Amino acid sequence: MCYFYAKYISKSYGDKLIIKDISLEARQGERVALLGASGIGKTILFHILSGLESPDKGDVFLDGQKITGKTGYFGYMQQKDLMLPYKKMIDNLALPLILKKIPKKQAYSEVKKFLLLFGLEGTEQKYPHQLSGGMRQRAAFLRSYLFCQEHMLLDEPFSALDAMTKRQMHEWYRKISKQMNTTSIFITHDIDEAILLADTVYIMSGRPGEITAKFDLCACKEERSVLSVDAFTISDAFIAYKKEILQAISF
Repeated sequence: MCYFYAKYISKSYGDKLIIKDISLEARQGERVALLGASGIGKTILFHILSGLESPDKGDVFLDGQKITGKTGYFGYMQQKDLMLPYKKMIDNLALPLILKKIPKKQAYSEVKKFLLLFGLEGTEQKYPHQLSGGMRQRAAFLRSYLFCQEHMLLDEPFSALDAMTKRQMHEWYRKISKQMNTTSIFITHDIDEAILLADTVYIMSGRPGEITAKFDLCACKEERSVLSVDAFTISDAFIAYKKEILQAISF
């Protein structure tokens, strides 16, 4: 079973300590939420986990191998979808494969395998501006997934969506992540979203940012799997977890 963990990650810029002694873990297929207010270093932590930056202290491991400062181990979906407006969707989606030196024809074929699963069939020849917000988010998710199908980092993946589209995307994400068995760590400042989607929730708060609490939501997994998003948000399990997290959090 694939096992990822980060241990005692700290990072400063100049004389300002941004994040301090961050440790977290995720097992194969687990959805982990990093919950905290804006500006406390969550995205900087993701840059370190993805290998885009190196920590001042601490290390990142995957299956026992140290990958600190190394890229290529995570699909990284940032807050903006970063679609190239002048390229058709088939080219946008194939980009991570092209960057891996996969021939264009083969890359196109690989993309097409996933279009139906991601609700993007019929969009290949469209441009990004012709897609709805939800479709663009699914496209960004697919592009990140094609870069690395085993592990994903999602930086506030639903924050730019309106309430109705966000709720639909929550339902979609719960189903697709279970079906693909991908390990994903996602940033959010929305408590409801964390409880809806995550198996484990880490609370990050303070200046510098630190992990101040951890919640294992395994007690509600079965209930969450059989209820719709709307039904689960009014369940006793959801309300109980929300009360616990609200007591632990300090925004």
